[in-house]
Amino acid sequence: MPSAVIADAAAKGGALLTVAGVHTALWAGAPGLAAALTLLEAALAATVVLTALYAPERLSDRAFRMLPWTARAPARRRASPGTGSREGG
Repeated sequence: MPSAVIADAAAKGGALLTVAGVHTALWAGAPGLAAALTLLEAALAATVVLTALYAPERLSDRAFRMLPWTARAPARRRASPGTGSREGG
């Protein structure tokens, strides 16, 4: 299935170029708006990481579940013991 791998890589590369292009265009056309967007993104990332590390257990678990969204590959769901799910077996 090399074509599926190539298509996946192309989709990720296209998304990366789109995001980079939007930020580049903002910095070129509206530097104030671009700075505000960058600060907002950094604040959101810092909030998720700090919540994952220092918040009470319930909030920390939820924040840790959000972290894989930033990874390249999506996290695979595992069946909980006793749920009767037949995945992965």
